[in-house]
Amino acid sequence: KGMVELRSGRKYVIRQKGVVLSLTITSIPITFTKHLKSLQAEEGSSVILRCEISKPGVPLEWRKEQELLRNGVKYQIRRRETTLELLIWKPVPEDSGLYSCVCADQMTSATNFQLDLNVTIEEGSTATLRCELSKPGHSVEWRKRGNEVIRNGEKYHMKQRDMLFELKIFNVTLEDSDIYTCTCGDAETSATLTVNGNSVRLCYSLHSNSRTVLNKYINNTCDPTFTSAT
Repeated sequence: KGMVELRSGRKYVIRQKGVVLSLTITSIPITFTKHLKSLQAEEGSSVILRCEISKPGVPLEWRKEQELLRNGVKYQIRRRETTLELLIWKPVPEDSGLYSCVCADQMTSATNFQLDLNVTIEEGSTATLRCELSKPGHSVEWRKRGNEVIRNGEKYHMKQRDMLFELKIFNVTLEDSDIYTCTCGDAETSATLTVNGNSVRLCYSLHSNSRTVLNKYINNTCDPTFTSAT
């Protein structure tokens, strides 16, 4: 007697010639085919978190920690078929955190943490690199050149304050200029340390039959306390 549309989540009973059949339609579970990945964003540059699900048109939520996110000036939630995106406008350090996309009983999350990306310092000074996690209870590992593990000692000092980790490098030299990496599990972020060396220049040129004055050049100025004459 015509066609009947069968819908998921419902139970149907079919009777025909004394035979009773029970039919239950179950839906295909929704899964994430592409999970969120942790990102490192520069302050002021917009960032996009992206994931993919196995079925289009299903309801979803974006959260930061336990906070439900909505479309507005700060966030823009976008959907393209099975691709889900969260755009964060001009992030600041306070936007670091654990972001999650929740769909039905499935969830994918990304832990974001930030590090000062580039540090320039004068030779002989102390350099400080900072790495901030979004959740407490984790540890990090500092590396130089990607594979040299850094340990506490006369040259380096590492400390932790809640979710903030610091690496201090004492009495830096030109050889300390390198890429330093902060690693937490599978996530990592890097910073470039540049050390400017003290240079010496000739502040007064040589002239025949006259005194020769050489001054030490420090920080783009001539230091008159360091002189010699012939």
